[in-house]
Amino acid sequence: MNFLVTSFAFDTTVSDDLLSAKMSAIRHTVIDSGTTEYYRCESIRDIEAVFERRHNYIASNDDLTAPHFKVKVVKVEPLPPRQTV
Repeated sequence: MNFLVTSFAFDTTVSDDLLSAKMSAIRHTVIDSGTTEYYRCESIRDIEAVFERRHNYIASNDDLTAPHFKVKVVKVEPLPPRQTV
């Protein structure tokens, strides 16, 4: 099953009162739950957690991959199955 993940990245090097001005544009990514990274996901919450982990903590569970920004998921929506002709 495919899911549409809506996310954004924000700059973690600025003060909290400037965060809203430093957010990036909203991104949309289609995720296939049958791929190696997502096949164990049982819920939309699992999809969200794996997506954030894959973007924020690639090499280590304790160190951000890019310390100057962090990706957050806003929404995960199931997509309808593809129609075959």
